Amino acid sequence: MSGREIINEISRDDLVRKVVGSMHIAQAESKYNLDDLCQDIWLSLMSKPEEVLCRLWERGEFEYYIMRMAANNICSGTSPYYQIYKKALPSGRDLDKEELEEWQRKG
Repeated sequence: MSGREIINEISRDDLVRKVVGSMHIAQAESKYNLDDLCQDIWLSLMSKPEEVLCRLWERGEFEYYIMRMAANNICSGTSPYYQIYKKALPSGRDLDKEELEEWQRKG
């Protein structure tokens, strides 16, 4: 199976969202941040060399790999996810409507 076919397969199965959504550590995150986290994981997966994708697929390690990517992004203060999304909402809570509008005006 090629890298493109693997990406298509895990996309059809919505594997990234399922794995991230099932993680206890991720359930404490803002629902908006989780959408962004899943997108960041997709971008990272799509930039991996085909050999890496094929090796993960052949070994049945894709779910574990996605889980590690999510955990590393959530827990690391130096991860791009933390720097871009989580740092903007230090409490990790969802913004109410007024806060969201104000945050969008500033952004």
